[in-house]
Amino acid sequence: MLINQIKEYFYDDVFEEYHRKYGGYPPEILETIRVITEIFYNVRNIKTLYDMYSVRITGNQPLKKTFNIFLVIISLLIYSSVWISPDKFWPAGFISYSIPLVLLFNLFLLLWRLKNLKINIIYPLIILAIGSGFIRDTISIHSSHPDGQIKLLTYNAKVFNLYNQNGRDTVSVGKMINWIKKQDADILCFQEFYNDSKSGHFNTVDQIRKVHNFHYFSSPSYVNQAGAEFGPIIFSKFPIIHTGLLKFDEKSQNNVIFTDLKINNDTIRIYNMHLHSMHINEDKVMNSENFQEGFLDLADRLKYGFIQRAQQIRTLKNHLNDQPYPVLVCGDLNDIPYSYAYQELKDDLHNGFVVQGNGFGFTFNGKIFFIRIDHQFFSDHFNIHSFQVNKDLKYSDHFPVIAKYSLKNSSE
Repeated sequence: MLINQIKEYFYDDVFEEYHRKYGGYPPEILETIRVITEIFYNVRNIKTLYDMYSVRITGNQPLKKTFNIFLVIISLLIYSSVWISPDKFWPAGFISYSIPLVLLFNLFLLLWRLKNLKINIIYPLIILAIGSGFIRDTISIHSSHPDGQIKLLTYNAKVFNLYNQNGRDTVSVGKMINWIKKQDADILCFQEFYNDSKSGHFNTVDQIRKVHNFHYFSSPSYVNQAGAEFGPIIFSKFPIIHTGLLKFDEKSQNNVIFTDLKINNDTIRIYNMHLHSMHINEDKVMNSENFQEGFLDLADRLKYGFIQRAQQIRTLKNHLNDQPYPVLVCGDLNDIPYSYAYQELKDDLHNGFVVQGNGFGFTFNGKIFFIRIDHQFFSDHFNIHSFQVNKDLKYSDHFPVIAKYSLKNSSE
């Protein structure tokens, strides 16, 4: 059925005369359609994708050019989807997630054409060159520098592993707190923070703030019947002179908190964000026996998440545009670099991983391990000296992200 639809798409005035004269399509066109159709059905298998395209479309040079131009246009449309707000056109959210496939396909295509001494390598080169920003969002290679006056740590603590598979966990929290103490960070931003001031194990605010006599600001998203608090929190060695909360929705537990910090004679602003979570059931998605059910559930959650985060990031950006200070934005974006939410922040700010990261920088600790959803962004007022995703701490479903910054024109 799909191949018939594609055939109808390909039938136009260019081939009408050939169709009347010979009673069918040129074999090169049919072969092109077959290859494209097979690509659509085999995008999850890069080797198969490579093998499918390695079938040579012979003979008609104009047809080869048409096919190459078609690939360029499709790639550009996919690239441009990251600038379409999903709350205006929700399919854009799904389309943008295919950007890594576009990059991989064109990389394999470029290598295959080089291997076969093809002269038309210009097309995959164009696509990769235009998508170079997405490549830098994907992989980064830099050397760290030890200096930097501001050490910022962001971490989705998953309520300090309060409940694991065996019930209430009082061991993990102690190990997590000890690890946090050893980092000697100047600013700590937590999402899904949990504090029970009446508990000997989970009085986390007291345990952390006593390390360096931290100042702190929190805005609990939820308080249970026992008085324990859930939500974002910012700890700082520097004095806090102003605080605030960006509330997205009365029903939502996702929000952004911010603090203005006094560093010598300078004032900087820290945003700690936690945008809409998708609550993806990894076991359901990865279960091959119920793949269709898991896929549909995932698609529904992704769609709703795309829309929510588009609205939330707009609220954050409006607030960023109206604030007067050098700014650091960090936290759990719950979205990857090929998304509207990420690109909206990157339009005005620099991403720490892109500028000073190493490797792929995956931050999710789970079966879907190959995603980076925890981020740090900074304004032009800062230099970044190092950026690290620390994978030693495995008690949460996120890894901590640590970076060192300095103000370019400090009035110290």
